[in-house]
Amino acid sequence: MERSDGTTAPGESPERKQSPARPRGSPMLIVLMIIVVLPSVLLADSWGAGAVGIIGGLTGLFSLVAFMGGPLRADLRVVAVLGPLLVVAAAVPRLLAETSRPAAVALVVVLGFVAALFPLLGERYATVGLGLGMTTVFGYGYAPQGGADHRQVVLAAVAGVVVAVLLRVVMGLPDPSKTTREQVAAVLDAADPTAATATAFRTWLGDGRKRWLAGVLDGASRYRLG
Repeated sequence: MERSDGTTAPGESPERKQSPARPRGSPMLIVLMIIVVLPSVLLADSWGAGAVGIIGGLTGLFSLVAFMGGPLRADLRVVAVLGPLLVVAAAVPRLLAETSRPAAVALVVVLGFVAALFPLLGERYATVGLGLGMTTVFGYGYAPQGGADHRQVVLAAVAGVVVAVLLRVVMGLPDPSKTTREQVAAVLDAADPTAATATAFRTWLGDGRKRWLAGVLDGASRYRLG
């Protein structure tokens, strides 16, 4: 029984508060499985990858994580540098382990160290490091039943990266500069306008330096910092 002052009488348990509703799960993982993993596996299988086709599927998923995060123009430059490195990370440690396991482990450590350095280049590169690190660990640790030859492993890795690149282009073509505009707009209500302006400026530099966006960014930064 509750007293007039709002407390509960001795010996009586307080009323249970209604527990908050559990957050609903997101279907995004299923969507990613359908649009990335499945096409990558099918492409790898069509190229003769066989049992290691799943390496292509997961490489595609992790590669797409690494390739997204900025405007399309900047992300394609990331693709040009990171694409071959992702193929190496997905295939070479596993193939090297067949002849020298210590050398394979050393290569995994080196690739993991490189992946850990990417976030130091800026917020955009956090997902780059994440994608490279996950690709390295999965490519080395996955053991297909029945084994696979070198050609199948490499083809599976290439198939995953190819699908990820195609998806990034398809997703970015309708609005290549969306990320740049969002970061410029974020300057107006950011808690730290100085950091937001610096981030937007770096993104603008990588997006072809559009003149009208430069004017908008200049006005937004003057409004917040002036």
